[in-house]
Amino acid sequence: MLTKFEQSDIQLLAKELLRELRPILKGSEETSANDFIFDIKQLSEYLNVPVTWIYRQTSDHNIPYYKLGRYNRFKKSEIDEWLETQKVNPVPKH
Repeated sequence: MLTKFEQSDIQLLAKELLRELRPILKGSEETSANDFIFDIKQLSEYLNVPVTWIYRQTSDHNIPYYKLGRYNRFKKSEIDEWLETQKVNPVPKH
C-alpha cells in the first residue's frame, strides 16, 4: 500500500516534528557543553592541578561539588563560575 502526501502535508509534518524535537536537541547540547560532570581525575586534568589539590579543596569546602555516596562529582558550569571568582587582578606598577 503506497500513501501519497501532498507537499503541504509534508511541510506541516516537518514543522511539527521540528517543534517537538527542538527542546530535546537543545537540551542535549546544553548538557554536553555546560553541564558535563567531571570526576576528580577529569577535573584535575581540566584545571591542570594535582588530584591531591582537588581532594584538599573538597575537604575544605572551597570548591563546588556533589557527593554521590563516596564519590565526588563536579558540574563543569559550576566549576567555570567558581573559577571566575578565583581571578586575581594584576597590581599596576608605579
